[in-house]
Amino acid sequence: YGVVTGGKSSTTVNIVEPATFTSVAESNAVVGVIGATAQMGYKGVFGVVDFNYGLADVDRLADLMGSNLLSFRLGYNHKLAKPGRSVALWAGASGQVLDVATRGTVKLAEVIPQPTPEQAAAFTQQCAQLGIDGVPNPACDALASSLTDWANGTPPTTTVEYSLDKKPKDVWNMVAGGQYALDRNWMFRVEAGFLGSRTTFLAATEYRWDSF
Repeated sequence: YGVVTGGKSSTTVNIVEPATFTSVAESNAVVGVIGATAQMGYKGVFGVVDFNYGLADVDRLADLMGSNLLSFRLGYNHKLAKPGRSVALWAGASGQVLDVATRGTVKLAEVIPQPTPEQAAAFTQQCAQLGIDGVPNPACDALASSLTDWANGTPPTTTVEYSLDKKPKDVWNMVAGGQYALDRNWMFRVEAGFLGSRTTFLAATEYRWDSF
């Protein structure tokens, strides 16, 4: 199967040195996914294995970000009296692995709020204290100058290059769900992911066309 979708991401960073402020970077993303599902069953008991690989093109990242998702489910499908009608329940585990290295460029004025004159002055003072053996810190001084100009009404044109090494706090989490089949065509499904640091919820309505 294949999926193409879009979305938005938001990253919030709280800076405490050399001055206190909050940086928020919001980005749009286009995501493409390819995957495969294998399943088998016997007398109502079924197992499902799903694997997919996705690539995300995020505005503020220089490279595409990849991810792998592997999940296992074991459940039971109970047929009801009316033909085609059934209730299924299942539980399993889902694991997610992300590419750990990302880098990008962002405009400073897009990710931090306009500083007050007091904040700009505090930043400048902190930069002076960061010098080594009386030698100024050029990078910090340049940033302090940009913040001072911004506090006086002139937004900076400075761009910041960054790199991040990241990974999920927990690779694996549990999943549990159920499905109600109204007939051969209409099905209603819910599933939740829990435990660990990742929480998910899915609700779906499915319609299947009869091919023969």
